[in-house]
Amino acid sequence: MNTSRKNKRITLSAVICFLLTFIITIFAFAMSNTGIAYADSGSIKDTTNIENVTREIFGNKKIGLIESLYNLDESADYIYVDFSDYGYAVYLRETAELLEYAPSGRLPYSDNITQKYYAGPSNYFSRKGEQFINTLTGENLHLSRADAASYSRQISEVFFTK
Repeated sequence: MNTSRKNKRITLSAVICFLLTFIITIFAFAMSNTGIAYADSGSIKDTTNIENVTREIFGNKKIGLIESLYNLDESADYIYVDFSDYGYAVYLRETAELLEYAPSGRLPYSDNITQKYYAGPSNYFSRKGEQFINTLTGENLHLSRADAASYSRQISEVFFTK
């Protein structure tokens, strides 16, 4: 009788261990299989909100990359979504308002630019010291920190004021 009870406990423990392992494996696979790359450490709330808004607007388009775009004053005011097979979208981080999108192509930043600057549609920049380089035209824009902050305020007033 004692051996039978012991065997039942061992069997029950083995079944519970198996179920827990199975559940953890399924959960880990589901979490790692989203296919979305996050290029920066933006808040999870921002990212989740952008994913939800993107699904509402674009349906089941597969998101390949989500990353921050910076205003000229270094503030991460925008979120860039690069679709795997569609194009791209740019959102205002604070409100998740869609600012720009295209059904094909991607923003004109090279892959080796670590911080990408956005000053509205068709205004894409990289930075080298106090030089902002327009990634579309190659033109250099020399801005002091104070001027960059001033332009950023003006850009923010356009996007944040309704």
